[in-house]
Amino acid sequence: MRLHWYPLSGKDAVFLILVFVMSGIFSRVQPYFVSPSLLPFTYVFFLFLLMLAYFPLVRPKDPLALGKFLSLLLGAIYAIMIIIIEILSRHNYSWGSVVVLAGAVLSPLVAAGIYHLLFGRRPPR
Repeated sequence: MRLHWYPLSGKDAVFLILVFVMSGIFSRVQPYFVSPSLLPFTYVFFLFLLMLAYFPLVRPKDPLALGKFLSLLLGAIYAIMIIIIEILSRHNYSWGSVVVLAGAVLSPLVAAGIYHLLFGRRPPR
């Protein structure tokens, strides 16, 4: 099984950037209203909700392929961010980083699976 680059259209890329921006805003705002011990879990839940909203917006032809691609992409981005920000600059080796990384990898896969179960493959136009 090989993973190929999923061809994102301009609209798909804009919505993906919007997901990144919204998750970044949420990560900055959530410490004001969420207990510190729950921060990683609420962030993963919010990212999962964003992924659930992303798939119906972009209506992919092959949701499972897009889910695998986004899982790899988000996992790589979050792994790099965790290494640079948490480990190298803050020297913070916490379980919260593992939870966030696992959520970044699993959220697109689960959202793609749910979308695929509900809508299946989109018929070609």
